[in-house]
Amino acid sequence: MDALTGIIPGERYPPEPPAIAVLPPAPAPPPSAPSLPAVALRPAATAAAAPLSALVQRADEMLQLGDIAAARRLYERAAMAENGQAALALARTYDPAFLALIHARGIQGDPALANTWHHLALALGVGEAREPLAPIGPPPGE
Repeated sequence: MDALTGIIPGERYPPEPPAIAVLPPAPAPPPSAPSLPAVALRPAATAAAAPLSALVQRADEMLQLGDIAAARRLYERAAMAENGQAALALARTYDPAFLALIHARGIQGDPALANTWHHLALALGVGEAREPLAPIGPPPGE
């Protein structure tokens, strides 16, 4: 071996790389099942109320911080799981009068959505939902 270069006389330099095993191509994946249409799924009626109350509590916190968009998303998740209080709170976040009352900035009210969520809250048995119905109007389709 040459002390300066480290090359051993009679050996090929640079050495050949080790042989690489060539594997056969992977089999084709099985044909996929036809995709199902997207549907809104609701948890079973027996689902624990604790996670829903935690969602509503977090939504209330977001509302207190002035993050109406985040509060709406959280309230909607709970309302879609048939939480009437969340539906009522969600309705308020779309009520232009409520938004003006809390001095919300940069977010629009939507009286039609407020009306829809108020009626859902009423249908879910929230008696408090009766009061806001009068100024907003009848349920959609009536």
